[in-house]
Amino acid sequence: PTSTRIALAASFASVLVKQFNALPFIVHLWGSVSGIGKSVALILAGSVWAYPEIGYYIKTTKATDVALEQLAFFAGNMPLCLDELQLIQNRKNFDETIYALCEGIGKSRGAKTGGLQTVRRWCNAIITTGEQPVVAANSKAGAVNRVLEIECTEPTFDNPREAYQLLVHNYGWAGRDFVEKLQRDDSLIDEARRMQQDAYRQLEGKATDKQVLTGSILLAADALAELLLFHDGVVLTA
Repeated sequence: PTSTRIALAASFASVLVKQFNALPFIVHLWGSVSGIGKSVALILAGSVWAYPEIGYYIKTTKATDVALEQLAFFAGNMPLCLDELQLIQNRKNFDETIYALCEGIGKSRGAKTGGLQTVRRWCNAIITTGEQPVVAANSKAGAVNRVLEIECTEPTFDNPREAYQLLVHNYGWAGRDFVEKLQRDDSLIDEARRMQQDAYRQLEGKATDKQVLTGSILLAADALAELLLFHDGVVLTA
């Protein structure tokens, strides 16, 4: 399904955000139907880089704002994967969380010994799941612009349980190969930028500028992953 492929594309896109001089963005998979495998799609995204079991690389949003900031800082350029966004009970907090994560920089805080603590920074994709959309009619435009929401209406895998077992035993290789190949050939970044610009032109006018930029980065990352890793001819389209 497209939702699964978008989650995978967002994972690869995370390490390209800085290359495209973009800010962090959120890709949110949501659906009110239980058991269709939203969390397994998130596990797929996480498996690109690390052990993807929920509670390890993938976290829940049952955390303080400071903890989420620390998690984003730890992720750096790798995706921050957050499961079950509905654990943030107050709808108003969604906007605040979106702003905090998508600024890519933590709050300035005083140090106990005087002066300021080191300001935390990150530049990545944030991939989340939940039972409902993360933005609402009363959400501020700035929050809406920073989010791409994907409604999941069909199972993310033919057999989510089998996919889960496969992913938690095979992880971390794709991201390493992806980065190593990009580092070995500088022309690939130029090619990625060309892909992104082409995708931007295809999407232009169909959403806000920031959403179009996010979409174009996802399309470029997906095409690049197909070129470098998968070789199956299957890519997302505008």
